[in-house]
Amino acid sequence: MYSFLEKLKSRAHQLGNHVRKYVRGIDLCGDCLVRRLEQAGLIDQVHLWKESQDPDYEMDIILSTSESFQEKLTFLGCYYGIQFLHLNLRALDVLFMNIAARQDRLQIYKDMQFQLGITFRRLNASYMRKLLDLYIAPNKRPCFAFCGVGTRYDQDDLDLGIIDDGSSRRKDLNQAIGHLNSEMIKWAVPLHLHLSQYVGEPGFSASIKEYQQLLQREIHDFIIISEMLSAKLILGDPDLFHQFEEQVTARYYYRANQCNIYHEGYLRGLLGEVRSLLLQQLRNEIITPKEDAIRMIRGLIYSEKTMFSIKSVNNYDILAELKHKDPARKEVYEELESALLFFETFRFLYQLLIIQDEEIPLNTSESENNLNLVADYMGYGRIGNIGAHERLLTHYYEYVALAKEKTEQIFDVVTAHLQSISSFSQLKRREHFANAEYPDDLNIAERFAELTHFFRGTKFWDDVMKTLEADDAGFLQILVNDLSKLPPDKKAAIITRYVEISQFSFYGILSLILVITRNQQQLADKTLINELNKYLFRSIKGTPDEARRLTKVFSHYPALLNNYISSLPECQQREFMKYLDIEIWEEEATIFRKKLLHLVKLHCCASEYFKRFFQKVVNKYPDCIFYLDEPETLKHLAKGFLGEVDRHLNIQAKKQALGDYYNIEFLRTGIELLNGATFSYVNTEFTDFSDTYLQTLFDICRLETDEEWAHQIATSDLLALYVTGGHARGQAFDDDYDIIVILDSDNEQLRHYSSRIVSRMNAEIIKRGVLPHFRFSEYTGFFITTFNELAQIISEKNDTTFIDQAQLLGSRLVVGSSLFDQNFDDQIIFPYILNQKKQFIQDMLTELSNRHTSHATYDFVHRNIKECLGGLRDIEMFFLILKAKFEILSPISNALIEQLCEADQAHSMQYKQLRILFNSLKHLRDIYRLTVTADDTLDPHYLDIPAQILGSSDGKVPGQVLLQQYYEWTKETNLIIQNTLNDLGMNYPTVHTIR
Repeated sequence: MYSFLEKLKSRAHQLGNHVRKYVRGIDLCGDCLVRRLEQAGLIDQVHLWKESQDPDYEMDIILSTSESFQEKLTFLGCYYGIQFLHLNLRALDVLFMNIAARQDRLQIYKDMQFQLGITFRRLNASYMRKLLDLYIAPNKRPCFAFCGVGTRYDQDDLDLGIIDDGSSRRKDLNQAIGHLNSEMIKWAVPLHLHLSQYVGEPGFSASIKEYQQLLQREIHDFIIISEMLSAKLILGDPDLFHQFEEQVTARYYYRANQCNIYHEGYLRGLLGEVRSLLLQQLRNEIITPKEDAIRMIRGLIYSEKTMFSIKSVNNYDILAELKHKDPARKEVYEELESALLFFETFRFLYQLLIIQDEEIPLNTSESENNLNLVADYMGYGRIGNIGAHERLLTHYYEYVALAKEKTEQIFDVVTAHLQSISSFSQLKRREHFANAEYPDDLNIAERFAELTHFFRGTKFWDDVMKTLEADDAGFLQILVNDLSKLPPDKKAAIITRYVEISQFSFYGILSLILVITRNQQQLADKTLINELNKYLFRSIKGTPDEARRLTKVFSHYPALLNNYISSLPECQQREFMKYLDIEIWEEEATIFRKKLLHLVKLHCCASEYFKRFFQKVVNKYPDCIFYLDEPETLKHLAKGFLGEVDRHLNIQAKKQALGDYYNIEFLRTGIELLNGATFSYVNTEFTDFSDTYLQTLFDICRLETDEEWAHQIATSDLLALYVTGGHARGQAFDDDYDIIVILDSDNEQLRHYSSRIVSRMNAEIIKRGVLPHFRFSEYTGFFITTFNELAQIISEKNDTTFIDQAQLLGSRLVVGSSLFDQNFDDQIIFPYILNQKKQFIQDMLTELSNRHTSHATYDFVHRNIKECLGGLRDIEMFFLILKAKFEILSPISNALIEQLCEADQAHSMQYKQLRILFNSLKHLRDIYRLTVTADDTLDPHYLDIPAQILGSSDGKVPGQVLLQQYYEWTKETNLIIQNTLNDLGMNYPTVHTIR
């Protein structure tokens, strides 16, 4: 083989495997081609040893020396391969040289793309022209135009749109194109004829009329429209191409004071696509330049191309014109240009040097070597311990962030433009109704349906939703009123038209339903939501594709799906769940499908009480929806908000961060309980974050009070905050805080200062949806109670003194020193309660007896977990009695049980069994509060879900089984309490009740 061909083949090894077909072509007929040219004395006229500047002329010479038709095809293909390798290798050489000379990196990328695009398109145009000449004579051809509709230097395929005049000669042209396509697959870059193939009759070309017919019915196919708008004549009739621009693509450019419905439709499709790409998350193990940034940037460039009526088709030429037409955003366009240059160069080099694939893996054994090769050509060498590929990837992710930031800025500009020219916005303007387009008797609902039908395939509807809600939803009211005026069959047809949006955009129809839901009180037709949902559910077929699309919307708009699901009645929530209970063969979609299912199930089983906290979190932080099945992640997020408290300098910011911490922790522990976490674990976690919340809130409010007073007042060991009730016992999900704030001083200034702290705490606690009760404030008129006041209150004997004593005996220190706690025991607990325990115990026993006697005739009380015979209050009072009898200071908890077992070993088995029963009843109460209602009275009709969570039964009536279990627990509890008290010499009368 000739040495220059051997050299070319050798250098081709530095390119990816896709060039092997060009090398194989040289092996097959390279020598033969050279000999034929030498024999004809024309070898010096055909540049086989370097890149040609006139491939059209040189191909003619090759054809003139070929002896047969097949030889013409073979030699042309071989020549194409030689030139293809030369032009790419020259581009790499020039790139490497300029990078080594430390010139402007981005300008080097731009120059390479520009030069390569010109030479590559010129080579392809010459090759296709010669092949057509071989397969169809000029007098048998219709008028035609070959248009390039892709990036000029993309080499994985050649995107073409082929226009013809629609005459009978089309058949011969398409037959020739078929042969041409086969040759290019064999010898050159293969053709991609998507545009023409999906327009007209079977074949490769389409007429202007067929393009018009397609676009009349396919307004939503922004991909086809973008390809047409990027069309550049490669070969054929310039007049036909110009006619195509005037009659087909011109409609998509903005024209002031004219109908812009096609321009609007294109923008709706494009903006929906760009937004999806903006929201798309980067994958950990793969990068995709086209998906990560290029499509997004090109989409915004082309939206503004049509806005500003820019006829250029090259992305960089469009950007250059945008800088002149929109100078206020010149810097934004320059940033977008930089990002696009980086990504297109990166993608081109990877496909040229490694493999023609869009996805670039990062975790394979070859990844580092492959990326290092690309990095070298792009000017990223190793620096110290940082490898070239690491520097390249760092810039990659930085450019992705930059591209998204700048695209969002332009996105807002295009959205504003769309809203200003939108057909829906014009429909809202009543002054337009008098003209021919909008007559006086126009029914807004019908016209709205016509527009939604016309734009049905697009995905961007944000501007429409803003229009509906603008001016206190005035336009929405008109629309709904007009809809209600229609006959039932016509109204149903219109609603069906609205629901058509879902076939292409679940986002659009769900947004519409939520807009109506938010403004329901202002609308005359209260049934519209139900009808929309009914028709929407009818239209859903339950296919994997629909499930995938729903999960896609969820992954981008979690708040939208959450709000929609929360608006549905439970029966429709369960029906919605069925649409998701289907396998999807995409890993990412499967992950989000499971998370969406988890969300729906949570809505189905959660009480309004729990949903208040849930909605509070997800309305402020929608991304938390993704972690409902990841409690550990929620816990980390909560810790992050707690950490933010100290970082903030502003008091209100500190309070907000602390409130977020509380809300997320409440949500997290509730989810864990519903997921089957142990009762003791949830109680410990709940108590821990509640204590942390109160302690931190106290510090913040003291700091705020110090700022108000302009100096800090030292409370030393004189102020403490105790909790009593359920919080003191370490129990979760009580809807109030029983708090006792005690001051060991009669200093009025100190009392006033402390009251300001607690007053601020009170205001913040209420915001958490928890009602704070400050014990003894009803006696003193202050949040703060002094030791002297406390002693006086509980020393005055009356019918309720034992209640105050019980609150104090059951209290637990949260804020304050151990020294204060010791003083509290010495000055209050012992002298006024434990030293008078006989009276306290008798008062408690009397209360037990009186309470059950008065409740015995009320059937509902037997189902009240707290107040029934053997219920939670009985157990709490029983343990308080024992605390007094044995003078144990520990709050009601596992520690108390252990101490009781030590003090009264004869009844240790009863105490341990009572702890189990207490936990079972409290567990049931917590589950019931989170799944049914924040009430202590069990409703037998709503016990199935709590029973399933508690694992009470696998039968058909788990709720009945659970209710029977509950009765058995309370019966056993009552017997233990009664027998133990009697054994200890305390008279506890028997109360007979009917169940």
